[in-house]
Amino acid sequence: MKIRWYINCLLLFAALLFGFVVCEIITRLVTTTDAKGQAYFGKRPLLPYRFPVQMVRRKMEHYLQRRSEAYVIDDPLLGWTIAPNQTNVQGMYRSNSAGIRSRPQEYTQSPASGTLRIEIFGDSFTHGDEEPFEKTWGYFLEKYLTEDGLSAEVLNFGVPAYGIGQAYLRWKYLGRKFDPSIVVFGFQPENMKRTVNIFRSLYSRNTWVVFSKPRFIINPEGELELLNSPVIPPEEVAEALENFQGSPLSQYEYWYNPDNYHQHFWLKSRLISLIYTFFSEYRPRPGGRQDHRSGPHYWDIEGEPMRTSLLILKQFAREAREAGEISIILHIPKKNDLKLLERGNTPAHYHVFRELEKEGIIVVDPALQMKVEHRLYKHSHFSSKGGRIVARALADAIREILKEKNLTRKFLLTLPEDGK
Repeated sequence: MKIRWYINCLLLFAALLFGFVVCEIITRLVTTTDAKGQAYFGKRPLLPYRFPVQMVRRKMEHYLQRRSEAYVIDDPLLGWTIAPNQTNVQGMYRSNSAGIRSRPQEYTQSPASGTLRIEIFGDSFTHGDEEPFEKTWGYFLEKYLTEDGLSAEVLNFGVPAYGIGQAYLRWKYLGRKFDPSIVVFGFQPENMKRTVNIFRSLYSRNTWVVFSKPRFIINPEGELELLNSPVIPPEEVAEALENFQGSPLSQYEYWYNPDNYHQHFWLKSRLISLIYTFFSEYRPRPGGRQDHRSGPHYWDIEGEPMRTSLLILKQFAREAREAGEISIILHIPKKNDLKLLERGNTPAHYHVFRELEKEGIIVVDPALQMKVEHRLYKHSHFSSKGGRIVARALADAIREILKEKNLTRKFLLTLPEDGK
């Protein structure tokens, strides 16, 4: 009886082992592995994650070979920027000699007397991705102000894929050299996630921007401190990623969760790795909802992304005021924000607006005018219809600001008399 029990146990164990081996073989057949050992089920990376070194190296080599033709190029202080006097491959975007998106058009260091110079800063929504220049909200802003009788010009300093820290630095290093009267910071809430990022490829695995970027932290004294400046040269980014676990920068990369890169012995089984990845409690993805360093969620008002972003915006407004410029924080709502507002919910990032307004910083929010409209976006960015609504709300706010500060007459257009 005892012998039969042992035999049954052995048979059961053999059957289970055989079944596991068969499933392991099948799993390995339906999954793939790249040169660095990162396993994938379709496009979904499996735990443990590995750094996207091969992808970065491949895309960086392609970029370096064609750098002279690139519209977006590496920059030692900003991470990346718009190349001077360049047109993108599709011919939709053009820049002038200062790397400002334009018709193209050159701008003098100071505006003509009586001209209201406005500069706009931000990411691809400010740059006007997916639309020609004449359909961007920056263009419409200038058009509406001119139609309202003001002598105005708008300089577009937006750069695709920028975080809040980069937009602030672009104003600091370049924008204020052009002597603006008003500076507009396009606040797109997803940018708070980019604020605490150093290697964009860790936040977005399919990114075309494979550079590193400067990163602000809040030091123990509660002040902003800039890291990775100047940034890692493009030729060294892949190697820096390959050795990232031992790098001093690793403790400041928000989108690097060391636990998800730990090579547990049991994850050597592709079957267990697949099951664990898809059925673990948080189902993390590289750069995804739970794949970040320990601490509050990025929409938490006590979380590092929101606190750091808020401090950058406050510093931008303070320095602009000291330079004699009027600063405006413009809300750039995404589709999900409008959906939340339509359901009567307030997006978490509205905490930032409340805190800014407490300090007298001007916030313009076109979301209420947008949420009842349709076709405001193309694929991901504003359509010309969405851009017009944003520009109209901002133009109205600017007219009110000039009126309150008794500056309207200073920037009125001088029109010729009838018949002359």
